[in-house]
Amino acid sequence: MASIQELNTKNFDDVITQSEVPVLVDFWADWCVPCKAMEPLLEEISGLLGGRIQFAKVNVDHARNIAIRYQIQSVPTLLVFNGGRPVDSIAGVPPRYNLMSRIEKHLS
Repeated sequence: MASIQELNTKNFDDVITQSEVPVLVDFWADWCVPCKAMEPLLEEISGLLGGRIQFAKVNVDHARNIAIRYQIQSVPTLLVFNGGRPVDSIAGVPPRYNLMSRIEKHLS
C-alpha cells in the first residue's frame, strides 16, 4: 500500500513543487468526522494508484497558513497539484467512483 505523507509548513512547498507526479493533498482536521471517513478511502486509492500520483495530507489546525493560502474553507477538501500548481479541488467526501474518476483525469 502506498503511504500518505504528512505535510506541514516546513515541507509543503518542496513536496508540491518537486514531485514528478501529481500530488493529491487532503486538507483535514482532527475534529472533523467526515475527514475520518475520507482517510480509509484515500488509503485504498493510494494503494491502487501509488506511483502514478503522490498522496499527502495537511492538518489545517497545524498549518493554518497553508489552508489560508489555498482558501480552504471547509474540511475535508482535496486539492490536486500538478507542476506545483493546484489544478483541481474536491470538497467533502465524494463516492469512491467519483473520486477515482476525478483523480484519474490528472494522471499521464
